[in-house]
Amino acid sequence: MRTLHATADAFANGRISFSKARALTHFYHHSLNEQSLTSEIELLDLASTTTANHLPRALAAWLNRHTNPADLETVQHRQRSSKHRLEPDGMT
Repeated sequence: MRTLHATADAFANGRISFSKARALTHFYHHSLNEQSLTSEIELLDLASTTTANHLPRALAAWLNRHTNPADLETVQHRQRSSKHRLEPDGMT
């Protein structure tokens, strides 16, 4: 939250919960990639009117409304991943 001053202030003042602050910082760093911090105040307003449980869904809807399709495809492609591990018996 070092770069998200408004979010840090809202959390410090008790306007948003830890769960909401965590969801917002995850969204900023993984979905927006810190390219659009001007929307921080708008997203804080969204967080203040949404429950922590529904905030990730509301943030995804906001992203769909405010991002052009090509940029949205880039964000979604960047978030795709596959993980594997090698077990001691040689299974993957």
